[in-house]
Amino acid sequence: EDRTPSERAADKKLREERDTRNAKLKESSTINGRELKFETGNDGKKRFWGIRNGELRMVVSTIEQR
Repeated sequence: EDRTPSERAADKKLREERDTRNAKLKESSTINGRELKFETGNDGKKRFWGIRNGELRMVVSTIEQR
């Protein structure tokens, strides 16, 4: 899908904000040589910041639930 320059700039800002928020998360785990940062909620589920439908949201991690 072709994106306009303003759409690409908005996407970049969202990615930068996501990365900043994820960097502030306290817990981490190394999976496949990559450090993943997350927080564990009261329900025991691990969450991280992700972009869904053009918005930043806390997303439940499925990596360790397999």
